[in-house]
Amino acid sequence: MSYRTFFLASVSVLASGAAALADCTTVNGTYSPPAGSPQGVQFQVQPGDMISVSGANNITGQISGGGINIFYAGSIVQVSSATATSAATVQVTYGRLIGAAPSSVSISCTPGAVTPPTTPTTPPTTPTTPPTTPTTPPTTPTTPPTTPTTPPTTPTTPPITPTTPGVTETEKLLIDTGSQASAGTQAGNVGQAIRNAYQLVQGPQVSQNGVFFSSRNDPSQVRDVDFWFSVSGSKFTGAADGNGYELSMGVQAAFSPNLTAGVALSYNNIELINTAGKLDIEGLVAGPYFNYSTGALTFNGYALYGETDYELNGASADGDRLLYGLTASTQIDRAHMAISPYVSVTGYSESIGALGAAPAKDVDQASLGLGARIDFTSVQNMDPYLVLGVDAWQFDDGTTTTSEVTPRIGAGVLMPVGNGSVAIDFSAAEVAKDLTQVNVGIRYNLKF
Repeated sequence: MSYRTFFLASVSVLASGAAALADCTTVNGTYSPPAGSPQGVQFQVQPGDMISVSGANNITGQISGGGINIFYAGSIVQVSSATATSAATVQVTYGRLIGAAPSSVSISCTPGAVTPPTTPTTPPTTPTTPPTTPTTPPTTPTTPPTTPTTPPTTPTTPPITPTTPGVTETEKLLIDTGSQASAGTQAGNVGQAIRNAYQLVQGPQVSQNGVFFSSRNDPSQVRDVDFWFSVSGSKFTGAADGNGYELSMGVQAAFSPNLTAGVALSYNNIELINTAGKLDIEGLVAGPYFNYSTGALTFNGYALYGETDYELNGASADGDRLLYGLTASTQIDRAHMAISPYVSVTGYSESIGALGAAPAKDVDQASLGLGARIDFTSVQNMDPYLVLGVDAWQFDDGTTTTSEVTPRIGAGVLMPVGNGSVAIDFSAAEVAKDLTQVNVGIRYNLKF
């Protein structure tokens, strides 16, 4: 996993360590702040002076003053240039987003071409000969005063302000990361609970942390209705730190020894915290699912729809969420072990309402999973197992598309206890960019 530290220079940095610059041309150049040390400069501008910003790389900051307001973060510059509308002292702040990576930004200032009003070049002519007699009036000037032919030049480009004031890049990333963590975790937990409900937990089953109960204790039975209940927990580290939990339940009917279908309900709650603030997400979804076995292959799928609630630094927004998934698996018996390869296609789509200064948006993610579970021979009444896999996913938030290929690992041991079994599980996977989900816990499977 990787960690990122974000630095943003403040006005106090300018007051304490910045050098005052004489005019706008002296600010021209490329700035590279050292790691962990926010920087700042200031200089004078006159009306018509144009400030331009380019080549932003791993940097965040702002240029403001005299009607100028330019914001840059990472490699994004919100506006490329702005023109001063009044004489003022302009403040420039900049700092690194990732402490160990190279960081730079290029700033240039072009003095404005302000043409002042032209003053008369020929003064009025005064009479050279005083009147001699009352019949001769005084001579008036033959050349009237010259008026300015060129009006003062005004700036042709008005100041450009950010289109979404108050929204930072770190807040945007936290919302996207939270959506992936909440929906992805809920989809994984529901899918595992549905597989547990069909397989009736006759052997070791890797799952999230939690508790799973089923009202059926014999997979050969074909009953009218079965009920199951699952509790799971998660821990997140990396781009944000936090935790979450989920409650899932379902009712299913067995139409034949090979086909089971039912309805599932799932509620989850996660909390993530990083430099952008605190994000809480709740999700409640429900919908149908099925399990079907052909003997050699087993298929299971689900489609769940519901509502979400987001809270970021005191602002809240409602949304809706659609989860879907389809998995195919088989089993290959070998000496001292059973290998069960699988392939899965999962994903979700979600509409998130306006969250404070962040506008409403639609996001979606699709994932392809490949892997295998290995069950080893029982040792002293304990059944160890190992799961290895890889997930390839693509996330789209309407403006940016992110793709990743990440490993998945699970391991544990299952022991019979009374009429059920206890499994000590460990699993880990990257559920969003630079966000790792780790599960370590105990699962209890009860046979009624």
